[in-house]
Amino acid sequence: MMRLMRRGTLVWLSLLALPIVVGAVHGLIDRRFASPLTEVPWPPQGPQEPATTAPRLRLPQRAPPLTYDITARLEPRSKRIKGRLRVRFANRTRAPLSELRLHLYLNAFSSDKTRFARSSGGSHRGRRAGEGGWIRVETPQLDDRNSEHAQPTKLTSRLTKRQTSRLTTALSAKRLYDGTVLALRLPAGRAIAPGSVAALSLAFEAKLPKIYARTGHAEDLFMVAQWYPKLGVLLPDGSWHCPPFHANAEFFADFARYRLRFTLPTGFVVGHTGALTKRRVLAGGREQELTLEARWVHDLALCAWPHFVERRRVVDGVALRLLTVPGRGKATRQLDLVAFGLRELGRWFGAYPYRRLTVVDLPASARGADAMEYPQLFTIWYPFGAPQAVRAVDEVLLHELTHQYFQGLVATNEVREPWLDEGLTTFVSGLLADRRFGARRSFVDLDPLAIGQVAKNQLHQASGADDVPIARPAARFSTWRRYGSAVYGRTAALLYSVGSLIGRRRLLQGLRDYVQRYAFAHPTRAQLVAALARAAPEPTRPALAQLLQAVLDGERPYEVTLSCERDTLVLDRGELRLPLTIRWRRAKAAAGDPRGQATTHPIEVPTSGPARLRLPAKGLLDAELGPPERLPLSVRPLTRRCSRRDGSWGAAARLTPLIQSLLGVVTP
Repeated sequence: MMRLMRRGTLVWLSLLALPIVVGAVHGLIDRRFASPLTEVPWPPQGPQEPATTAPRLRLPQRAPPLTYDITARLEPRSKRIKGRLRVRFANRTRAPLSELRLHLYLNAFSSDKTRFARSSGGSHRGRRAGEGGWIRVETPQLDDRNSEHAQPTKLTSRLTKRQTSRLTTALSAKRLYDGTVLALRLPAGRAIAPGSVAALSLAFEAKLPKIYARTGHAEDLFMVAQWYPKLGVLLPDGSWHCPPFHANAEFFADFARYRLRFTLPTGFVVGHTGALTKRRVLAGGREQELTLEARWVHDLALCAWPHFVERRRVVDGVALRLLTVPGRGKATRQLDLVAFGLRELGRWFGAYPYRRLTVVDLPASARGADAMEYPQLFTIWYPFGAPQAVRAVDEVLLHELTHQYFQGLVATNEVREPWLDEGLTTFVSGLLADRRFGARRSFVDLDPLAIGQVAKNQLHQASGADDVPIARPAARFSTWRRYGSAVYGRTAALLYSVGSLIGRRRLLQGLRDYVQRYAFAHPTRAQLVAALARAAPEPTRPALAQLLQAVLDGERPYEVTLSCERDTLVLDRGELRLPLTIRWRRAKAAAGDPRGQATTHPIEVPTSGPARLRLPAKGLLDAELGPPERLPLSVRPLTRRCSRRDGSWGAAARLTPLIQSLLGVVTP
């Protein structure tokens, strides 16, 4: 209990300190001016959403590429799951398939020497690693359905708990990447021909780790995620996308139909992917067997705890199910927010195509598994006493809900292109928060201090290195901070800039086109860029393409710096051509004005012209470049203001890492 109290105290002290620190930074900046300069609000005034509701998204009528049939049993005392799995798949390439590859994610927790452990430094989102976990596979067999006389082919013998293979020379199997990938080599003459269908059957046993990174157990709670042997993604050239598990990366899998029969004690309340089609009571009432079915999803996860309190609601045909902690008292707030988000996302991109969605509000003991998305399921954490004015926890809920589109439906490759799901989700969930709570106070609303999504995003990206390309694989970011700054912060900043260039309405239309065209299709960067280009007015497409490619590839044409030189404003903008406004103040009132007050003057910056502009400003006192929402790509936010007075920005600059640390406590 004391540990939970100390953790809760730290979180709330951080939350309370955040607006104070941000206010101090703003105060250091604004004291350079006699009065704050008026900023153009974001979103711009006028129509903001697409004029019509997006067409409803529907599940494809064809069969998904994979079919999983799993039978498993949870043993709470030993924290183990034992089961059997059969996955049916087709060789959709033009070459014979002589090898299969499977993810064994839980082996990442088998020791402190694995790639995941080394890349995470033994912690994840501030939680330290504890008791480990593992998964082992027994007697995998291949059944070639296209051969009339085919017999099951034994590929390998048992892999032990230590992931050491006991193989004979007649069999070929190989453990890769600390045992997190299993390569199964088919015997000579048994390659799977192009167009053929085969099925892999195996037995498995998994030991769940103590929760610190998404999956595992916490006391009597079980977050059953990435828990079964999962087939890699078969690429068109016949190779497998089945990379090692890195701490920065999440997951990538093909769409499938799942049927799971899962047995556990009757006292557990279970949140899960898919529909509960049957429940049987076994062993004289001591056990329950749940039959779950889902189609056109790329994973199946469960969360089981005896103490969950359940609340339900139906929103536009979607059955919402909330599992929360007794006495937490946030259920209505959470269900209202999910309902709001589903409706807005449906209007913008197309109605949620599944009939069910489960939200799991975890107890504090399981916090390492919160803020995580799965098909038809996501996890959050609302601490006891979370005030309405602190929107950070609400933002996390909206973020994970948005992942149901930008990960769940389009299913981009989170390993190779993490910005396509985390960055788009950060931007869209920020718009949802702004729409729900107001653009100036959608992160923290503690009068007189308030923080909106744009300000939070600028602070987030300001703490990371600006020389790291956004569009790089997750494992190539040297630190979690660099990863978060680029993938979350700068991708969202890029989309804010795109919105300022082509208008938010067109931007949302481009994202709608992207979702509608590429749902269930694993799109890449090229498809997103093409969709945004189609939405842009013809004259702006070259500037849009320049902006997207330069920022994604890590080029530096986007820094913007404003300087005050006597009676001249100097704007260095590299190659970036966004519509900007400079508001500057004259040091003394014009002759004949007895009040002697400074006056404010706007200058609309032309989108044409050289990279460096010198603009006359006679009697210049100070100036500000804005609106700030059009400048998020400058990761030096202090350079958008200047003054002829003496002084230094050093104190404000030194506070930025502290702000980032606080943001890390309360953001996804």
